[in-house]
Amino acid sequence: MQIWRSGATAFALKLDGTTAHFLNVDVQRGRLAAQLSQDFSPSAAGVFTTDLELGLLMSSVDESGAELAGSLHWHGVTGVSVFGKSRVLLTGGEQKNWGISGGLRYAPTNGREGLMVSLEPSLGNTTQQLLSNLWSESVADLGRVTDVTGAQFRAELAYGFTTAAGLLRPYTMYSISEGSTTVDAGVRYSLDGILDLDLRGGRRRSSGGSGESRFILEVRTEL
Repeated sequence: MQIWRSGATAFALKLDGTTAHFLNVDVQRGRLAAQLSQDFSPSAAGVFTTDLELGLLMSSVDESGAELAGSLHWHGVTGVSVFGKSRVLLTGGEQKNWGISGGLRYAPTNGREGLMVSLEPSLGNTTQQLLSNLWSESVADLGRVTDVTGAQFRAELAYGFTTAAGLLRPYTMYSISEGSTTVDAGVRYSLDGILDLDLRGGRRRSSGGSGESRFILEVRTEL
């Protein structure tokens, strides 16, 4: 939730919170962040967006701390975008989380109906999905949070269909890290940015040959 923004200075205050229950694990997390961002257009081919965030993190299962995150995006008029992201946990006891990532993405220029392809390699000492969702793991990982040290790669293919009630986006996702590979398939539904549903199933396989299947339903709402 964005609680305040100044268009003149591109400064925003953001407040986010999550609560989840998985098996016998209850998790509550909160994040208050100040963001400074700037757009500039060196040519008619696209727009550069830079941002820098300083956030205060609170958690019922992890040590609280502060993080510094930054990113640089280039958004092309044809729907192709290139991005780079980085973050580091400044405080937080023995946690030594950091990560950098970059990627290439193609999406409909209207942000809705059409094909979407995303490729994102990353490097760091962090938990799964920490670069794409700072500080928060997916619900499926709450019961077994483990650090991933080294390189990761994530690819996603999706297609959006506009309906009278919102946007429907079937997708498939493939990710590989040191020690495991995961393949997921599912569908996302978005209602005007107010409600987001994500229903998916997948299979995770470790380098040792063992595997596990999972079925996940995630619901997000923005007040």
